Amino acid sequence: MGSNKKNALGDYYDIKFKKEYYGKEAVFLSSDPNHYHQKILKIIEELSQDKPLRILDVGCATGYLGAATKKGKNYVCGVEISKEAAKEAKNKLDDVVVGNIEEIELPYPKEYFDVIICSDVVEHLFNPKETLIKLRSYLKPNGKLLMVVPNVAWYRVRLMLLTGKWEYKEHGIMDYGHIRWFTKESGVRLLKESGYDVEEIIPYIVLPSPLSFVDHIFMKLLSKVSSKFFDTIFSQAFLYVGRKGE
Repeated sequence: MGSNKKNALGDYYDIKFKKEYYGKEAVFLSSDPNHYHQKILKIIEELSQDKPLRILDVGCATGYLGAATKKGKNYVCGVEISKEAAKEAKNKLDDVVVGNIEEIELPYPKEYFDVIICSDVVEHLFNPKETLIKLRSYLKPNGKLLMVVPNVAWYRVRLMLLTGKWEYKEHGIMDYGHIRWFTKESGVRLLKESGYDVEEIIPYIVLPSPLSFVDHIFMKLLSKVSSKFFDTIFSQAFLYVGRKGE
């Protein structure tokens, strides 16, 4: 049964990555300085100032994010369930393991990595807590986990529910592949229960179009206010910076 589930999931993501539009619309590195991709890269840059890092990108897809973390002499490995995506990732990263992170053992020593990235991954897992506990064993003491999860309490999801709808899409916050849902607080709880100390929570603010226009005029003032006081409503996703606990 487990093998069948693994094959079905792998086939599902292979089909997604074969679709040309999916790569253009969902699998790319965002250049928006406020996007969590750029926040991750900034954190990696700061951490690698003193020495090169060993980084594991879980759910690395085509390697677009992992490749961007390779600046300097960082050694970057990836884990990817889709064979199609992994083919491309292997051309960008130092090593790529193909398989379901929930079911495989990684071919690396314990306490091997300085940083583990789980960007847009945890919501696709059946047992995210067990997976995060497993990944924790591959982190060095005080190693960092950078976890991004979509915010199910984002205003667009709230509005959808108010109209009596719950409709999935090919990609985005209502991706067909999402099987776990998180709010800001439940993300914190997941990390703590998995053995991580939460050092920082960085919201990715996406405002309604009229407010976004005003926000642009006033130098992102509304985004700054929303980040501080209304992040649970206007954050499309949260980036959690976790540290391996004692």
